[in-house]
Amino acid sequence: MERTAVESEEKPLEKIEGDVVIILNDGVKELIYAQGAMRVLRKCYPKNKLILITSKELEPLAKAYDLFDEIVIDPMYKWWEVHKWWDYRKQAIQRKVGIYIDLQNNNRSIWYFKLSGREKQNWSCAVYWCSHPYALKETDFHILDRHVSQLESLGIYVDRQAISPDLSYIKEDVDDYTPEEAYILFDPSPIKHKENIGWSLNNAADFIEMVENELEMKVIIVGSDAKYAKRVEDRCYGADPINLVGKLSHAGIMSLARGADFAFGHEHDSMYLAAYGDCPTIFFCPLETYIAMWAPDRKYIRMIQHENIEEISINFVFDMVNDLLLIEDEVYVYNPEEEQAKEED
Repeated sequence: MERTAVESEEKPLEKIEGDVVIILNDGVKELIYAQGAMRVLRKCYPKNKLILITSKELEPLAKAYDLFDEIVIDPMYKWWEVHKWWDYRKQAIQRKVGIYIDLQNNNRSIWYFKLSGREKQNWSCAVYWCSHPYALKETDFHILDRHVSQLESLGIYVDRQAISPDLSYIKEDVDDYTPEEAYILFDPSPIKHKENIGWSLNNAADFIEMVENELEMKVIIVGSDAKYAKRVEDRCYGADPINLVGKLSHAGIMSLARGADFAFGHEHDSMYLAAYGDCPTIFFCPLETYIAMWAPDRKYIRMIQHENIEEISINFVFDMVNDLLLIEDEVYVYNPEEEQAKEED
């Protein structure tokens, strides 16, 4: 039988004296995927003070997890603010920390490890000379597998299922935003850090009109790009979507997603929140997305990966919606080049 953190006879590390400090300030999807590991760490260190260092943006969702004794906002200093970094280093050294557990392992958090001085405290991170390095760092492993490996480095033995995110208890009152008719969530914002990859305004508006007129479902626009959402809304001449961009918290999007027939949009935080609100979800993903690393471990998920997302037709998306709602299986990734190669064989 697979052991979980609670059932395991092995105790995590030696007895930890001091605070257990988790570092994660990277983004919403990273915080979602780390919830299971954080949950296990809370159970394994019940008497230690559990502290999360995170960003201001992630603080509300982190509070909703109800796992931490304290949440510290990372000041996110610029590299040239040397005096601030020096003060930050002195404060970190003075803390009574038993171990730092870096669940994001990016350049910033690795820099924090290097700042901690010659006689470094217990650290679990991607740096191979830290006290508790872990094995899986490459992008061809799922992020949950990386967390399993990192917990093993601490003497905590769990399987991937044991740290699957459970956000079912995170709820917010969204009655004022919930329409009486059936509805979907739609995030039309292009992927900015990928050179504005995504559907055009016309495609987004046409999709909304088809959903409202043919499927007779209300479209709720979600996301974080208020200006773009307003442009899409203004382009809808034959439909009347509800634009809630900027009005919902992360917990609000998740709560609204639980009542939606499906969610659709580009690979943004809103879609990961919908997926972990157990809503059938379709993602548009550029080829650069590491699907093997980031695909939600939920059923009713479709990830459409394409070199030019603008070329994907609305009718194709509608076919994908029908397939999504009728077939219950694991994550399916559509890549047109791979599909074409299969047909040629």
